[in-house]
Amino acid sequence: MTVVAPQTLKADGSKLTDKTAGQIAATMALSGIAGPIIFGVWLDKTKKFLCTSSFAYGMALVSTAAYTVVVYSSVEWPLWITTIVFGIAFTSYMNIGMEIASELTFPEPASTSTSLIYSLGGVFCLIEMEVARAIMDAGNILGSNIFLTMMLLVGFITTLTINGEMKRYKASTEVVDDS
Repeated sequence: MTVVAPQTLKADGSKLTDKTAGQIAATMALSGIAGPIIFGVWLDKTKKFLCTSSFAYGMALVSTAAYTVVVYSSVEWPLWITTIVFGIAFTSYMNIGMEIASELTFPEPASTSTSLIYSLGGVFCLIEMEVARAIMDAGNILGSNIFLTMMLLVGFITTLTINGEMKRYKASTEVVDDS
């Protein structure tokens, strides 16, 4: 999303300057630095992998849908808020997804599952960004935002369907209980 954010911020009718659009996109990226730390601490304390993952993905979905609407508003502050929430949630979801993959595929090495997710995630990201850019190049910025929101909706629904046993966490608690 940060790749196409400056272009979508300059939507038809937008009163944002290029400088403000760049600042908002940078804020999205910077807020993404804080997100994994916040959710990582939460995940370490609660061990609620699927719940936390669904919450983060839901935040990303809602903030993207809100972004799609508020980008056309003449009021700037809602755009800043949705951008910050999206940055925090979306970057957090990737890290939580790695943890879930490690949990679900245990006793397989964590590096195997996370490598596959990173690789496939990169491929899907490239495809989605190319489709989003093609939609924007056709003159439909709103359509591009809706496309990205729908992709998040598909991912959110997929996340909600994960019904797996957290094998690595269970194994670590059994080892602690046995000693």
